[in-house]
Amino acid sequence: MEWAFAPVVSTWFLGQYLLTGQALGLSGRAGAIAVAGYSALVVLTVVVLTSVPAARRRGASGHAVERALRRHEDPGPGLRERADRQAHHAAAFGWGAWLFPVALVCFLAAGVLQRPWPAVVVGGLLMTASTVVATRWLRGRAADARRWLADPPGPPRAAPVAGWGFRWASGRRGGALVAVVVLVVVLVVIALGAGTALLVS
Repeated sequence: MEWAFAPVVSTWFLGQYLLTGQALGLSGRAGAIAVAGYSALVVLTVVVLTSVPAARRRGASGHAVERALRRHEDPGPGLRERADRQAHHAAAFGWGAWLFPVALVCFLAAGVLQRPWPAVVVGGLLMTASTVVATRWLRGRAADARRWLADPPGPPRAAPVAGWGFRWASGRRGGALVAVVVLVVVLVVIALGAGTALLVS
């Protein structure tokens, strides 16, 4: 994953904390500290990747693979197999892009029912913005990966071999998993709304 995507995740966690009072499995002050700590870790990682020679070389090779996938160009010897594996993974798990909207619905429902309106508005806007960016980025990455696998740049070579866990969670089975999650979220939202209506009445 490109580190330009990391601030999107930080924004997501901040919005989650404002919406629900929880983030990274922690609530209250601990949740706020967790969000701040995660953001600091992102900044520290970027500093390390840009200042430490070994980390900079590793980050540069990863960026070269991402750029090759995005532009559909041969990254050269030593990186082709890595690009093939990354494309295989991104294409198979492209359905994961829809987990962000599903989670957004769940957190918005929790925030509307439990949190003050200012926190709901600000947190909802932050999470919605990060959801749009994350979903578009992941879907675009999956599309680039499918194009790569359909016509791999460079010399002919064998496709990566997928393990049983990868095959089980990817493709149509992964899509079915998302459908189940969406159904559960819808049922939970309906149940929460019905319970709130009963309490109000």
